[in-house]
Amino acid sequence: MFSGFFIIFVDIFRQLLWWIVSALFFLMDAMFDVCKSLAGYDLMSNSKVWTYYEGFTSAFLGFFIIFRLFKRYLKSITDEEEMHHMDPISILLKIASVGFVIALAPFLLRSIGRFTSLLIENIESIMGSNNTSYSGFFLSSIGMKEGLNYTDITSAGINLKLEDGSYQYLNSMTDFLCIFISSAFSSFIMVIIAMQIGSRYMSMIMKLILAPWSISSLVEERSDSFSNWCKLFLADFMANYLQLLLLVLGGTFVLNL
Repeated sequence: MFSGFFIIFVDIFRQLLWWIVSALFFLMDAMFDVCKSLAGYDLMSNSKVWTYYEGFTSAFLGFFIIFRLFKRYLKSITDEEEMHHMDPISILLKIASVGFVIALAPFLLRSIGRFTSLLIENIESIMGSNNTSYSGFFLSSIGMKEGLNYTDITSAGINLKLEDGSYQYLNSMTDFLCIFISSAFSSFIMVIIAMQIGSRYMSMIMKLILAPWSISSLVEERSDSFSNWCKLFLADFMANYLQLLLLVLGGTFVLNL
């Protein structure tokens, strides 16, 4: 009699826990789609971005070049080494390099944007061809059938039992609790990632606004402004993909501990 009450208690507990897990799976799938859509958005293909880029470049590039050259001239008055680098040919070559980079930047940034978007669009291939959702990938990571969705389990019943009396789905309470904790943690992480991706696009826009200032630093002899600008731009592009990749690989690692 006691064992009968215990089985009923376990069934009720499993059902309540599964309702919570199902809600978390719904949130997790929704947030993964949001993260994937945000990260896969090719900002560099937006024509308005380059309209503003051309406008800021036309308005400020010449002023910034003159300002930097004037700063170099003032420095050359007291710095003999700087004075040797102030020859007209060197300055003209540097100004030409600024023009070349300004013209080439849209092509390079569009290419990198398309490449990272393509990587993100195909990130689900890592999750297996039969998994059409992140929750399905989650379930297959603990050894359940690929392509199985949490709605399939809900329809069949989380407490569906086999002939031997064991549960067909998540028979191990350890796996059940692991799924619960991991889905809650993953949902929270995805919210954070979505916010970071959004802020990263704002960062990209700011870098394009500051492009004339950063690229004009090429007329100076020792300035890391342009190299830092390039590194930060590349980091913004790749961070979107790497965060989603680590989310997938990290989920596999944690669920298989």
